[in-house]
Amino acid sequence: MRSRSIRLSVTIFLILGLAIAALGFKNISIDIPGFPALERQGTGPLGLKLGLDLRGGGHLVYQADTGTRFEVTFAEEVEFSALNAQLDILRFGENDLALESPQAIPLGENRFQIRTGILTADDPRRTGLSEALAEALAPITVFQVTVIGQPTADQMQGVLDNITRRVNRFGTEEPIIQIFGEDRIIVQLPGASGSVTAITLAEPVPGAEVDATLDALLDAAGYEDYEVEREDDSNFTVTSNTIGNEIQSAAALAVNNEIGPFSQFRVN
Repeated sequence: MRSRSIRLSVTIFLILGLAIAALGFKNISIDIPGFPALERQGTGPLGLKLGLDLRGGGHLVYQADTGTRFEVTFAEEVEFSALNAQLDILRFGENDLALESPQAIPLGENRFQIRTGILTADDPRRTGLSEALAEALAPITVFQVTVIGQPTADQMQGVLDNITRRVNRFGTEEPIIQIFGEDRIIVQLPGASGSVTAITLAEPVPGAEVDATLDALLDAAGYEDYEVEREDDSNFTVTSNTIGNEIQSAAALAVNNEIGPFSQFRVN
């Protein structure tokens, strides 16, 4: 029994010694015939390659922007909130079809982009939207429809190659860029993250209470780790973690309703 305990203790000390010795060398390269090569040449502590949760950085997920896009310009002033309300209640065809997850994004004065799922050419929601909006809100001067279908494997590979070239051009250390599923690309960039939202109100709104209101609206919309910089009474810049279209649309609607109309709400 005593000899077994001694052997176990010796084995534990050997394993501990090997672990300490392995961590003592920043660069390791072991290539034994018949076995997978073992290499460690990371730039992190002890030569280890740290994940984003330890070293910080950006984790981006790009999804193919599929669906039907409507570019709409109204001849008269249309409130952003009124447009969103109409998109939720409009029904089309004999079966009273609703728009599939509609999202409205302001592009300029009385100019909007409306996003929905993919609609066929004879879908009543596609053929009847212009007339329905004109009747409910205001006459329409420009109405353009674009349909973006599901990407092919070759198209996704092309996008992957393009992103890889652009990232490598900036010398980003150890980026991870890969296709996930059929229509997504994951990009992990150590030491890089965030979006910048530029907001320009249609009319100046002075007062410190506006800053507090904007802060609360962004938080409710889903912004994370953000900072708001007031440039003047009309222009604000928001730096934050990367945001998607849903958060952008929710924040834009909230700003329009609670603070006032804006001439710009752009996310880079």
